[in-house]
Amino acid sequence: MKEEPIFSTLHPGLLFFYSLTTAVFAMCSLNPLYLGISLMAALLSYSFYFGVKRALHIFMGALPVAFVFAAFNVLFNHRGKTILCRLFGSAVTLESLLYGFCSGIMLLTVLMWFRCMDVLLTTQKFLYLFGRRFPNLALLLCMTLRLFPQTEERIRCIRQARHSLESTSDRFGDKIKNGMRHISCLLEWSMEGGLDTADSMKARGYGITKRTCGEEYPFTQKDFFWLFAFLVFTFLSAFAIFGKNSVMQYFPQLYFSADIWALILTAFYFTFLVLPILWEKISEIRLFWAQKKIQDRRKKSYE
Repeated sequence: MKEEPIFSTLHPGLLFFYSLTTAVFAMCSLNPLYLGISLMAALLSYSFYFGVKRALHIFMGALPVAFVFAAFNVLFNHRGKTILCRLFGSAVTLESLLYGFCSGIMLLTVLMWFRCMDVLLTTQKFLYLFGRRFPNLALLLCMTLRLFPQTEERIRCIRQARHSLESTSDRFGDKIKNGMRHISCLLEWSMEGGLDTADSMKARGYGITKRTCGEEYPFTQKDFFWLFAFLVFTFLSAFAIFGKNSVMQYFPQLYFSADIWALILTAFYFTFLVLPILWEKISEIRLFWAQKKIQDRRKKSYE
């Protein structure tokens, strides 16, 4: 993962608002236009934070989930007029297949947005927002959000350690044995980490008195500017998703329509989703030209 992005220097309340809005907007529409835009922006953000190779690996690994959703939807939902075939006497329709596939893509997109949320909204910032009023709930959510990346990192460490200690085999039975050993090591590591966390919390007096925050995040002039920008883009994005400029109907027959206003609002929606990347790139360009000006002045001074 890259260094802390510039976007994460904003107030934690703004970061939480942005992260939650991107995930909620991804949940609220199965329109292929907005779903595709959200997926594209999620892939770009994931690539920016974790690298292109890892983003493609996650996407290709999770893509079969969309096909599983499509298969389950075909088995239990027989609505639709376009019959592709019949399976066990029930109709397999194109509308049901596409609806299940888009539902799987939506789930994948939401999970990627929440993974990006972990980068922007760290545990300290999350506890700053909710730790004083809802300390138990804030701690539970922090531990839940940290569970997936922490488990992924532990599995990677276990695989590397096992790979360095013993030779790998392509036999199916050996793969099953290695997988069971990895799971056993992961469970032992997780249980040991849980006990250490519980002992540490008890030693530090957790729950005895009201929680205090080690860092303060004042609401600056820059935060007011970004708050106004977020509200404008959120309004335009909501108008795009919940408006009638673009309509997608799955049942009883596929129907899609989009006018010019839908495309314009989609551009605003995409801009809102990639605001952190745009800010980072603009800052890099400004830094590059500032360094170039300094170098030019030094050359002139030497002459």
